[in-house]
Amino acid sequence: MAGRIRDIWGGWLTLRTRAGRSFWILLAIALLATGALSSALTAAPSAATGLRVAGSGTLLIVAIALEVRVMIAFDRARRSRGANPGAPENPREAARQHPPTRCHLTP
Repeated sequence: MAGRIRDIWGGWLTLRTRAGRSFWILLAIALLATGALSSALTAAPSAATGLRVAGSGTLLIVAIALEVRVMIAFDRARRSRGANPGAPENPREAARQHPPTRCHLTP
């Protein structure tokens, strides 16, 4: 099982795939940008500090946005594979298909 990590949807996130590598690289970039932003926010005020805050903040936002896109692609791939073919996409539709039943207790 080398190179595979269990993802949150119950499938395998393979590091050998392009999307899997992108996910983990973007996660590392987001973590590093968070640290850089934190250190820039605690630095003494100056023009260089302002540039560090702007740069690391922009990098953090871009990395998170791209990571969300990769996660959406993983979810679409999971749905198209039919990981749970009987499950409706909309939770309200699921509630209509399986309405709550009354429990009749007899003495």
